Amino acid sequence: MSAPQPSLSPLRHVRLTSLLVFGTWMLVGPLWRQVLGHRPDFWFPKWTMFTSYGKDVCKVEYHAGAGLKSPKIDVFEVLGYEQPWDMPRNYWRLKSQNSVNQLGRRLCRTMGPGAEVRANVWCGHSTGWKRKDKATVNLCAAVRAPGPQEKRP
Repeated sequence: MSAPQPSLSPLRHVRLTSLLVFGTWMLVGPLWRQVLGHRPDFWFPKWTMFTSYGKDVCKVEYHAGAGLKSPKIDVFEVLGYEQPWDMPRNYWRLKSQNSVNQLGRRLCRTMGPGAEVRANVWCGHSTGWKRKDKATVNLCAAVRAPGPQEKRP
């Protein structure tokens, strides 16, 4: 004769039910708005990409030349750093258009006269990434040549 199957303990039953309810809520949330076309409400709130922390972060691609088809610049290589953590923190965590321009001018001085550096910039916003610049301005236009005493920070 076979032994009777053990039933779920009350605690396991609560855990399983909670997992199923939460999993269903996670799956139905995006469907509610995107597939069924309903507006966000209390039970299925609107998803927000950045609330406070991510708003001060910018994603940047530097290009050597006009247009987005021009080759991308490897910032670490041009400035002579082997690893990202060797760079000063304000170089690998850009927070504003001003800091993007500052690093771009630094690249111009390092690359020498005749260099053309343009920045493709997106900064964090509560609804997602917002484009700030589309590589329209040559950051090297008003940059002086590096002096002999200028060193890498």
